[in-house]
Amino acid sequence: MREPAEVAEIKIPEAICLPMSHVGMDEYPDFGAQKITVICHSGVRSARVTAALTKGGRIEVYNLKGGIVAWINAGMPAIFERC
Repeated sequence: MREPAEVAEIKIPEAICLPMSHVGMDEYPDFGAQKITVICHSGVRSARVTAALTKGGRIEVYNLKGGIVAWINAGMPAIFERC
């Protein structure tokens, strides 16, 4: 749920950019039965979105605890790419 300016700074490979500000909580696209991990900068916004998606009936929705900051601090791969 990172905004385009945030994604322009750093992105997790193969992540789909779906900015929170561009989509209402009841209007997320249907990703079918795919597992979804929601990511933001520090994990606060993504926790809110994860709760809403779970409440909306999605079974496999996960929040990346600590967000992109924790991902980078753990030495995980990241790339620079615009959304």
